[in-house]
Amino acid sequence: MGLPDIRWSDLAVPNRAVRLLDGILSSDRLPTGILLHGAPGCGKKSFGAAFIGRLHCASGDGDSCGTCNGCAMVRTQQHPDVLFVASEEGKTSISIAQIRALKEWFSLSPYQSNRRTALIDAAHQLTLEGQNALLKILEEPPGQGIIILCTSEPSGLLETIHSRIQSVFIGPAVGPEATRRVAELAGIGDSEAEQALLVAEGSIGQALEQLGDEDVERAGQGAEELLNIRVMPFGLAERQLKGADGKRLQLPEARHHIQSLLTAAMAALRPPYPHKDPALVYLAEIGEGARIELMEILVDSKRRIGANVSPRLVLERCKILSQRILSSAIKASRIH
Repeated sequence: MGLPDIRWSDLAVPNRAVRLLDGILSSDRLPTGILLHGAPGCGKKSFGAAFIGRLHCASGDGDSCGTCNGCAMVRTQQHPDVLFVASEEGKTSISIAQIRALKEWFSLSPYQSNRRTALIDAAHQLTLEGQNALLKILEEPPGQGIIILCTSEPSGLLETIHSRIQSVFIGPAVGPEATRRVAELAGIGDSEAEQALLVAEGSIGQALEQLGDEDVERAGQGAEELLNIRVMPFGLAERQLKGADGKRLQLPEARHHIQSLLTAAMAALRPPYPHKDPALVYLAEIGEGARIELMEILVDSKRRIGANVSPRLVLERCKILSQRILSSAIKASRIH
């Protein structure tokens, strides 16, 4: 499990979450368990890594310095008092055997720090047996141990687990700090970073992932269909959404086209632009306002599909509005 190299002071997260964790750290008694939850890519693991850094940093300045021996060992996952738990390679669940090993590890005294800390990534992947085994650890907590659970699906955990841990919601990253963070990590301007966060709905992780999408060329093929003025919206929906039996409408196809155009538009934020198709090239040339308007329509279209709106209607509407925005932006650029 890769661990982000990030200091507590570098986190671009909502202030409420920061205040909650600061309060926990300054209290006389740390809880046995902390649940960090929020949307995929919102920074849960970065938050957890920075929190662990604060617990095991030798600087004593209330941050994770990143240079001391403790920080270095946490970063390389070699700290004797820090354990990272995730599903094993090739598997989609965290087994009871892994939680039993965690319990045995907690039974040992700290080697270098004054406490032992474990981080369970994607905690909703715990099997039912694994969750019950974890519950026993929480019911009979180790003296100076703390367990951090990260998940985008908190409802996948037993209510009895929720009742024994401190819950901290990591909301969308907003404001200048979040924008600067994306700009620095992606090597782009603040304006482009703000657009990337818009597409990612405040998720720094997803913004960076989409900005660095290596499959942008393939995404261009799906984007061309939405922007091609020779293909009518209704014809596109009819061809793309008809299922194998000729009747069933397919959600994955609609999502693919909308996400493809989003990926193509995101690529315009990081030159050089890879696409050669004339319609896609215009994505890199239209003004910022038009591109933001296009991205807002695409993000809204993704939400509509998630809300079980007819994929045919979503795709037809998305194609009509996308072509209209691009056409208006092209005309405006030619006039000027």
